[in-house]
Amino acid sequence: MVEETQGQLSSTQLLQERQRLEKLYQEQYTRTITVLFTDLVDSTALTEAQGDMSARELIRTHLNFLFPIIETNNGTLVKTMGDGTMSYFEHAQDAQRTAVAFQVSLKLYNDQHTTKVPINVRIGAHTGVGIVEEDDIYGDVVNVAARFEALARSGEIYISDSCYLALENKGEFYSRIVKEASLKGKSETYTVYKVFWDEAEIDHDKENYQHETVKTKSSFSLKALFRIILFISLLLITVYGVMKLTAFLENPKKIEEKRSRSNKVSLIVPVLKQRTGPILIPINQEIIKVSFLEMFIRTIK
Repeated sequence: MVEETQGQLSSTQLLQERQRLEKLYQEQYTRTITVLFTDLVDSTALTEAQGDMSARELIRTHLNFLFPIIETNNGTLVKTMGDGTMSYFEHAQDAQRTAVAFQVSLKLYNDQHTTKVPINVRIGAHTGVGIVEEDDIYGDVVNVAARFEALARSGEIYISDSCYLALENKGEFYSRIVKEASLKGKSETYTVYKVFWDEAEIDHDKENYQHETVKTKSSFSLKALFRIILFISLLLITVYGVMKLTAFLENPKKIEEKRSRSNKVSLIVPVLKQRTGPILIPINQEIIKVSFLEMFIRTIK
């Protein structure tokens, strides 16, 4: 047996200590969060067109709108990444409110400063289990949230299915599924929800979406009716075919019976032609006269 060095832990003790620390780390730093990514659209083209100073001013302006909104909605800004940001929230509802408030504030700014270059952003969010440390966050939840932000277009807010399901009040903002998407580096497909924030777009989408829904249902009804008619027709054809097959299988018996009767007649008729008078049949010591015609009738019966 290998002796343990005095003052040192054994391998078993080290493994147990490692498990204890991992459990403690998980309990302290791992939890469900909603990660929110924002990105300034066309910042590279803007830098080329307006110069570095104009682009830097645009980034600073859009961050000045975003930071207080994150704080108001109980979020934590993790980092800025050039023209983008990453933040997280304990509740998905707060993340959704932040995204909507940010888009609305930028629209108001753009409407009031028509002579300046408009500020347009896209936003993505995802809810899942992540590692939350003092100055950063890690985990698959971060990667998926970044992919959702990349899917969105200018002025859009995309959230995942898990983020939508985590909302306490799903009716606070008009949201609906817009597509199923494959994300880079992920084998599974994700359901993409779009959060609408512009009133004009909401009215337009509701009208068109309801129209498409009614059209789809109408098309489905016609297809269903056609399928029912087709099913009944095939059923009737099948029943008719079974009846005809049954009749065909029974016919040989009838034909055989007819042939048997025909054979009996063919054997008796020549006899009838040769004998026309009655014959005598002894029954109980009595002689009974029976004509050939009566014998013929009894035979075929």
